[in-house]
Amino acid sequence: MTFNCSLETFVTSPLSFFTASKMFQASYNVILNYDSVLELILMDVQEFISNVGGQTAIIISLLAALWAICSNIITNKRIKTHKSKLQELTRIKKDSDYRKLELYKTVLKPLTDLTAKISEEGKLSLDDISQFDKERLEMSAQLALFASSDVFDKFTELVDYMYNSQELFSSIDEFEFEVFRVKMLKLLSEMRRDIGFHKDEITYKGYR
Repeated sequence: MTFNCSLETFVTSPLSFFTASKMFQASYNVILNYDSVLELILMDVQEFISNVGGQTAIIISLLAALWAICSNIITNKRIKTHKSKLQELTRIKKDSDYRKLELYKTVLKPLTDLTAKISEEGKLSLDDISQFDKERLEMSAQLALFASSDVFDKFTELVDYMYNSQELFSSIDEFEFEVFRVKMLKLLSEMRRDIGFHKDEITYKGYR
């Protein structure tokens, strides 16, 4: 677009003033497409200066005001967009942590139930092992899908120790509750880290 006019013509001619008003209205409407508004405004300013020179103080002032309005609108829209994205990421993180928490609670229930069945000699019955074995397959699949690799490794390490310490599995290791407790606490520590609750290691400081 080109504008060939003088300051006198602009001020005294209703038609020219009407045309200029339409131009400003159109420029303001462009604000809605804020991705390209800066480039368009710069082009308009350059075109004004090259075509009508120093006689356009009023127009330049209006463009400066329009520039300020554009900048404010662009900034507000970008802030709103970034805030919306941040809220969405926060929501996704909370949902993920909640799902993991529920998963870990589900996994720990069979483990604690099986632990309560361990006799003073550190033995489990075949029925206890068989029941837990069915749940173990599902727990392993769930952890492999949703848990961190560190949690999964500590889980398999704990389960392997429990199985290897039973006579029906050739008693590779002799069951010791203190060793079992350490492995269980390491699993819990990794679960806490994965959810983001705490990063420190849980240790047992009791005497039982």
